[in-house]
Amino acid sequence: MTLLDSAKEQVAAIKAVALDAERLDLSETLVDGGKDAVARVYEVYVSLRALNDLAGHWDLRLVNISAGAKKLRFPHSPGDKVNYPYFEAYSPNSEECEFQVCFGTKIENGVGTKFSPDVSFQVSDSPLKPTGEHLVFCWDQKYTDSNRLNRDEVAKVASLISLIKPTAKLTNMPFIENWPNLSAVITNKNRSTLHQDDLKRLMICEVSECNERQSGFVLRGYP
Repeated sequence: MTLLDSAKEQVAAIKAVALDAERLDLSETLVDGGKDAVARVYEVYVSLRALNDLAGHWDLRLVNISAGAKKLRFPHSPGDKVNYPYFEAYSPNSEECEFQVCFGTKIENGVGTKFSPDVSFQVSDSPLKPTGEHLVFCWDQKYTDSNRLNRDEVAKVASLISLIKPTAKLTNMPFIENWPNLSAVITNKNRSTLHQDDLKRLMICEVSECNERQSGFVLRGYP
């Protein structure tokens, strides 16, 4: 099975469990061609795979605050949260939102520095212009044709996260198993050559071997 086929399977699965599933339309995002197409599909694949795991424990509701069609559109470059839909997560049989899941949207640090992680987990009342005060943790997906994740990529992501300074906390963390409730770099191949202690100093973890051929994957790093 190709990565694109796996991503399409994730789309079908999330439609089956997420509220307002008929509003999901990724036909313009999951295209097989163009510059960086495989890396782009990988970002979507990982995001939807995580959403499917979340949907086993949370009611996911798609919030669309843009003027466009009611559909989930992943930004192809860093974008403002106001222009893109995102998910709110609720405990079953509850009307109180626990947290938000956003894709590729900008987070600021108050002095003009911005970072747009592939996935960010924000507090339930996070505004349309979030800062580190609203950010719980975030992930960046890195597809590689090499044997392993580039250590410089991990250090770069860690430095950008440190600049926006995520400080928000949650009573109930999003994931019960599998995924880290921590900032992470996620890759399809092997872990980087960074030492475990270096990952702790950088306050980041790695998720390796997360691909269409592996049902499980490897976590290492902070804390």
